[in-house]
Amino acid sequence: MVTTCEDGLSRLVCPPENTICRRQDTPPVFDMTTVAYVADPDFILKRNAIFEGRVKSVLVPPKRAMDIDTPLDLKVAELLLSERTTDMGDTND
Repeated sequence: MVTTCEDGLSRLVCPPENTICRRQDTPPVFDMTTVAYVADPDFILKRNAIFEGRVKSVLVPPKRAMDIDTPLDLKVAELLLSERTTDMGDTND
């Protein structure tokens, strides 16, 4: 991920410790999908952020983890859902 600086230039949010020359050499990274968070209420009351604790993840297949933040996202999701139900005859996968 990159961020835009005040001077208009972009920089990596998390620069690597070593130089990476090829995309194939990059470490695997994942996008957070806000499907569900499970936490002890005491943790929520005492901490400022979820990653202050011990965090485990569940990998969600991309076709089941679409964020709908814009009208375009909704149209894409509707299209994918209509194709999935038409082509596969089943929405349980």
